[in-house]
Amino acid sequence: MEKPAVNPQMAILRDRGEIVFGTVVSLIVTLGTIVAIFNLFLHVAVVVSCIWLALMTLIFWNTCRQEGGYRKVIVNILGFFARKHFVDIVPSNEVRFGFQLFSHRFLYQNVPLGKIDSVGWSPGQNPAFWHVSLWFDHDNPQTSAAKRKWNLKKPDQDVYCFGPSRRKEKIESFGLDFVAFLLRNGVMLVRRDDCTFVRQQPDL
Repeated sequence: MEKPAVNPQMAILRDRGEIVFGTVVSLIVTLGTIVAIFNLFLHVAVVVSCIWLALMTLIFWNTCRQEGGYRKVIVNILGFFARKHFVDIVPSNEVRFGFQLFSHRFLYQNVPLGKIDSVGWSPGQNPAFWHVSLWFDHDNPQTSAAKRKWNLKKPDQDVYCFGPSRRKEKIESFGLDFVAFLLRNGVMLVRRDDCTFVRQQPDL
């Protein structure tokens, strides 16, 4: 958690439907867990309550392992309720993605500007809805080896998807705004095709 600072910043598109969906899911999980705990104390529906608590514990543990710890999971959950999401650039030459809630800023992801490989937009599982992606060097030989073992795309890079999933026209406009934001702040990108900007290679 960090206090607000004055840095180059742009707003990230936020869908009201995402806020509603996140709120509903959070309420279901929270109320279900509270009811299950009370049932155990009252010795009512013990088997069902144990199954529910075991399932929630397993989901939370797996999510923490994938996301890199419980703090990041909690930040991700809080992000569902925040209307103001942003991307900014700090003097340490990092681009940061986060949100503001209760007058504080919380960060999802930070990437050194020099590690950015490409920015693009493409359809997700539903071809009607597109999203913006940022690819960046992770500088982790073990991760690269594991990705090569599974024949994954770009083994030397990680990808961070941000913003909502919308139709191509709106996402393309948002993606171009983000690329312009990076260009204004010293990131050298060149257009590879209609949907992708890549890191400009230094002249030899």
